[in-house]
Amino acid sequence: ARVATTHGVRRKTLRVLVKGTDSGMVTIVTDSGGSLWLWPTVFARHAPDILSQLEGSLGSPLPEVKPTMIDDDLLGLLTKAYESAAANKVQLDPNEP
Repeated sequence: ARVATTHGVRRKTLRVLVKGTDSGMVTIVTDSGGSLWLWPTVFARHAPDILSQLEGSLGSPLPEVKPTMIDDDLLGLLTKAYESAAANKVQLDPNEP
């Protein structure tokens, strides 16, 4: 994964981008004490198997729910999603950086 940041007047964001793309499955946001924004369409494109696991773990489909508890289970699923996306990218186009 790569990261990209933006700095606004009220918030800063850190987008965790899928390798070889300009889209991220997760954006970390500093407003309201910090939160995660999860992007279901990006999960569906790059890690659909993890999307269903994530929604099952959170108990609701994305984006209807935003995680309020960031724990090891959630971080593990997000790690698996980015690993899955990287593996799928390599299988689709092994020559792309």
